[in-house]
Amino acid sequence: MTRTCMHLLCATALFALAACSPDTGSAGSFDEGLETDGADRPDEGIADEGAADESAPNEDMGETADMAPPECTITSPIDDPDPEGIDQNCDGIDGDLALAVFVSPNGDDRGLGEIDAPVATLARALEVAEVKRATQILLAAGAYNFDETVHLVDGIGLYGGYEPLTGWNRADSPSVLLGPPLAMVAQGLTRPTTLGRVTVRAARNDEPGGASVVLLATETAELVLTDGARLEAGVGADLPSRATVRVEVDGALQAMANHDLTTTGQFWYVGNLTVG
Repeated sequence: MTRTCMHLLCATALFALAACSPDTGSAGSFDEGLETDGADRPDEGIADEGAADESAPNEDMGETADMAPPECTITSPIDDPDPEGIDQNCDGIDGDLALAVFVSPNGDDRGLGEIDAPVATLARALEVAEVKRATQILLAAGAYNFDETVHLVDGIGLYGGYEPLTGWNRADSPSVLLGPPLAMVAQGLTRPTTLGRVTVRAARNDEPGGASVVLLATETAELVLTDGARLEAGVGADLPSRATVRVEVDGALQAMANHDLTTTGQFWYVGNLTVG
């Protein structure tokens, strides 16, 4: 037993010397000793330790791969939200992270509409979007009340139905915008401006001769309603029989019966309009 221990100690010492010393003779004697006693080869233990070290980076890489998003193929450098919810530029959302302002009923208007710090109101989102030159306002599903008419901005689309708790994936329900009797105005829009997966509702108007108009557009040719967008007007003072106007269009504005949607050149409105 003592001889075996001494033999191992000597072999270990010789191995250390062989690793550090240019004396090839010592290294050769050590190699010959290893060949006669394969069961006790110390370099096998060292090789095992090395193999364990090599496996460590693989484990780390495996954890990183598990945390990475699913494989994604970039099909477009710019990703406009679409009904299918496809992340075309692989930035993690259906939409363009670099061109978006995020809005949530639980947001804070003191922020700048980042994905982890959304603003709370549509008015603030439009303001931030103009400053940041964003082209997409992404709204979490839920209801948004506003007292003043919203004026759409040329080239800035409103896309609803997002779920912040799941990384801003598209939810099943839309974003509902509840506005005054004249809820929304589009004036002079020359660039594509989209309303997608949002429901816009105008309040009733009980003033004598009053109208409930959900969307009024002038000199506008590039407004697109898509992905189940809905426009719902309230009650106009003199037209109780047409209490609610509902317009559901996909891809382009479409006329309805009974002149609920009226167009004259590049002027159109949706709502209950009282004449005279």
